[in-house]
Amino acid sequence: MVLLAAAGVGLSAFLLQAHLTVLSGGLEEGFFCSGAGVWDCNAVAAHESASFLGLPVALWGLVYFALLLGLTIQALFLRDEDLKAVCALGTNLCTLGLLFDGYLGFVMVTQIRHVCLSCAGTYLINLLLVLGFWRRERALGAPLSWSRLLPSPGLARGGSDADYYRNALKTVMTSLTLLATAFTFFIGLVPVLEVEREERQEVGEFLAQMAGPPQVDMAVFDGRPSIGPRNAAVTVAVTGDFQCSFCRSLANHLEALRRRHPDKIRLIFVNFPVSSECNPRVREPVHEDACWLARAGECAAAQGRFWEYHDLAFQRIGFAAVRRENVLRRIGEAGVDPRRLRACLETPAPAEAVAEDIALAQRLGLMVTPTVVINGYVKKGSLLPWMLKTVVAFMLRRG
Repeated sequence: MVLLAAAGVGLSAFLLQAHLTVLSGGLEEGFFCSGAGVWDCNAVAAHESASFLGLPVALWGLVYFALLLGLTIQALFLRDEDLKAVCALGTNLCTLGLLFDGYLGFVMVTQIRHVCLSCAGTYLINLLLVLGFWRRERALGAPLSWSRLLPSPGLARGGSDADYYRNALKTVMTSLTLLATAFTFFIGLVPVLEVEREERQEVGEFLAQMAGPPQVDMAVFDGRPSIGPRNAAVTVAVTGDFQCSFCRSLANHLEALRRRHPDKIRLIFVNFPVSSECNPRVREPVHEDACWLARAGECAAAQGRFWEYHDLAFQRIGFAAVRRENVLRRIGEAGVDPRRLRACLETPAPAEAVAEDIALAQRLGLMVTPTVVINGYVKKGSLLPWMLKTVVAFMLRRG
């Protein structure tokens, strides 16, 4: 059981790191966080259910498994009634944890509709721990007394040497368990508070900026691919690159918001590939296939399928796999005719459209990928999930 609890600590630490990555506008990658299809821990981390009492669920999970690790270590050394009490506590804690896991799993499947394999791993570990504590508790014939969880002060003044040393061991181990759990909470809390402090300052500055006149006339984006009503209360234009992880993360957060307010939000996409192949503002081909992907998007738009292409590249294909050959192989999933796409790419039209987008972004000073323009107000860099919600809510209230 010690190894199981230690695995829970490690997995929870990984999930906390992933949560902070997403909270900072990034994208967690790897086998357990593919960022594509149904297996996407980024979507789970960005959901409101990923926080509890104002803190990441992953942080609570880290503290929870740290406490369980202490209990499993105590179970190696304690005997009789002391062991029975520790196992009973472990059984009850794990049962409560399992009920919470059930709630999170239900939300993950029915509301988020993406599955975090690492999260599911902690659920499995919790199930195995509750079974382990329960079997150990049932195997002990000693009566259960919850008072045995705490040291007995009276034994310091009398009783046998064996009882004295057993009580001393329990005192030390209980104290170490509580101290280690508190220390784990503090260590995990520091980076969370630091990220949130920086974000609150950033969103405050952006909202203050909205007190002045808009910096950009949104009419300049007419003709660019868009989704949502033209008279939407909130119009968001984004300069993006299909091989940019921050653009991918932002696109998914924006799409989630648009689906929540389909009649009130309009999204516009402006190409700004980070590659010297087609972008004179970039000195190196940072993203190897970015220009081709941008041109392919223009050809998909010519077939009336830009946003299906957008979702294919930003959601359905894993981030590391967003390359020319993979997009061509799966382009039919976006409802795009592959032969017409190839024919379109042989013409100068898509390259000219991409060049126009780059020139527009340069003229407006939108030189960071991604840059967001919300109702004429410019925010360079990614907007985090809660920041997006705050800004959009502010715009909707303002009408």
